[in-house]
Amino acid sequence: MKNILIVSCAAFSVPCNHGPVISIFRQFGGIVCGPTNMSAVQLEAYMNNVNDWSLKIDNKGQQITTNDGYEFPLYVCNSLAYLEIRPYTD
Repeated sequence: MKNILIVSCAAFSVPCNHGPVISIFRQFGGIVCGPTNMSAVQLEAYMNNVNDWSLKIDNKGQQITTNDGYEFPLYVCNSLAYLEIRPYTD
């Protein structure tokens, strides 16, 4: 992929331990359609915990825990971890 803009964006998501939220993502690849890549290292640089280990190895795995305590489940498909998000609405 070439000429991808670096953007700030937002998405609707539902953590395991709170009601729905609008998540703000900074410095992400501006891909208009389809999935984008989230870097665990980038998320962890902002003091979030990313646990994408298999549940067979770590039964507390497959979630992102934010620095303020929100827990977002990760879903695995074809060996890749995904965070379920969608565009937000009014």
